[in-house]
Amino acid sequence: MRSSVRQRMHADVLSWTMLLVFVFCFALGAYSLIRGIGLLLDPADCNGQAMAAADLCYHYGRGSEQLIVNGAKTFGAKGKSLAEQASLNTWFGGPLYVLCGVVFLAVSSYLLLFQLVGLVDRWRGRTVASDADQ
Repeated sequence: MRSSVRQRMHADVLSWTMLLVFVFCFALGAYSLIRGIGLLLDPADCNGQAMAAADLCYHYGRGSEQLIVNGAKTFGAKGKSLAEQASLNTWFGGPLYVLCGVVFLAVSSYLLLFQLVGLVDRWRGRTVASDADQ
């Protein structure tokens, strides 16, 4: 009886949808981890582009950035300087990406483990059922 309850519990989890969720979480976690480590190693970055001393990084919307080349020399240009952007990426952006990457990789690992346990339980149930039929 205990085995049938466990099989029903895993039968709901074993699906192509869960496999797609695993792949999505793993890809997002890997991207976030790589992006975060990249920001920590080279914090002078605006929207994936390297900044020079005279450039500004204009922030708009939710997490959107635009590099303004020679923005410090342009009258009325707004944005973060090289030092401000490097500080932001070192103390906020980089660690946040790394944290999100670690969380998504942990979630994807849990989903994969749960899928594998379900598959092993299903395989054991089939072997026990085939032994009982003989």
